[in-house]
Amino acid sequence: MEWAERLTPDEFWERIDAGERSLRDSAAAWPSYTVAGWQGPAMVGEWAFGDGVHAIVHGDPLATRRDADDLVLAGLEEPHVLVRTGDDDARRTVHLLRRAASRPGEAFDVASVAHAAPDEIAEIVVESTPVLFEVWRDPDCWWAAGSYRDDVIVIEARGLQPASLRLVRVADIERFIAQRREWIIRLRREAATECAPSRGRVVPRDAPDDEPDEPDEPDEQDDGSAAHGAG
Repeated sequence: MEWAERLTPDEFWERIDAGERSLRDSAAAWPSYTVAGWQGPAMVGEWAFGDGVHAIVHGDPLATRRDADDLVLAGLEEPHVLVRTGDDDARRTVHLLRRAASRPGEAFDVASVAHAAPDEIAEIVVESTPVLFEVWRDPDCWWAAGSYRDDVIVIEARGLQPASLRLVRVADIERFIAQRREWIIRLRREAATECAPSRGRVVPRDAPDDEPDEPDEPDEQDDGSAAHGAG
């Protein structure tokens, strides 16, 4: 995506407001699922305003990222569940999610594994009905693909097991919209605190100072004798 312009705060929030209105208009017609009894943050994720993917993210959406040294960033120990509906090819989606969660530089050929057999078949309850899901596992995460009625469901999860998961259809999208807005506000606040004024500019606090130091003012009593020797 390329941004053609830099938005003012008012313009930014006008676009957020417009997106939320479209979310409300489409939520009733297209199914999405949440984790029953989830106590942490849960918000709208990827969302098509019509036929397509509709996702609810449980936990911080950025908490599964890794840095270049394979050090787990803060938040990875917290439970995380992504529930997607509307994918055309559930297995391919699973492997795209696995690639997104892989370590930087790690080889991951989606084409060669898109039809790989799952590691296991697990039962996950959806709307009080036990449903069989294909499950793929990595050390930190697991992914599942299945269907309930006419809904294709893909799950990415960490910190809990498939048998403990129970999904229910979202009846009221408002709280998921509100928590997404709160998350955006927090991100913008954190981004703002990363910058501080420096010599009339705004630069990241941890950025090196690329401007040379100003030379010291000469001592008014120094007649140059110290540099050339006395007498």
